[in-house]
Amino acid sequence: MGYNLGLKCVRGAYIREEREIAEKAGKESPCHETLQDTHDSYNSILAMVIKHTATQPKSLVLAAGHNKDSIALIKKQIKEHGFTDNRIVFGQLKGFSD
Repeated sequence: MGYNLGLKCVRGAYIREEREIAEKAGKESPCHETLQDTHDSYNSILAMVIKHTATQPKSLVLAAGHNKDSIALIKKQIKEHGFTDNRIVFGQLKGFSD
């Protein structure tokens, strides 16, 4: 269709605010119940995006984060899907350095 998709995946950065907004509105929280559920969801989305990127030669991914397990997952996915170009690049979120 000739458009580019921009996708921002956030891992619980706004969990307190989201829960407060939902509570004030009398709605169920949109956040996962546990930290592990959050990690699992985030990592499965990353894996899906990278898998799709492998089939779309014009797709690009900027993976920004500070979670070492997610970065390791991305690196593993890059190898598994045989990327030899720079269509997946990394950025570090300011202020985070683990």
